[in-house]
Amino acid sequence: MYGRLVPFVAIAIANGINIPLMRINEFTDGIALYDKNGVKVGESTKVAKDAVRDVVISRVGMAVPHMAFSPFIMQQIEKYPYMKARPMLNAPFCQSF
Repeated sequence: MYGRLVPFVAIAIANGINIPLMRINEFTDGIALYDKNGVKVGESTKVAKDAVRDVVISRVGMAVPHMAFSPFIMQQIEKYPYMKARPMLNAPFCQSF
């Protein structure tokens, strides 16, 4: 089972590294803050850190349904005799055949 979750873990780690590296300027320079009239009122590195953290969490969260739940579902489905007789049917979902 753990082997089926390796791609999900790899994507989670990649997002945790790649997004902050791509947004490194926002960590050092900050994100511009505007009031409701569109006038720039300043810049904030704290907002940048919060924004990047939220993006990483949402990217990992978007991968959960497809990359984390599918292996659990397929593990249960593969127990049925119909799937045991036809192991190639699980090919679109996992690489365990």
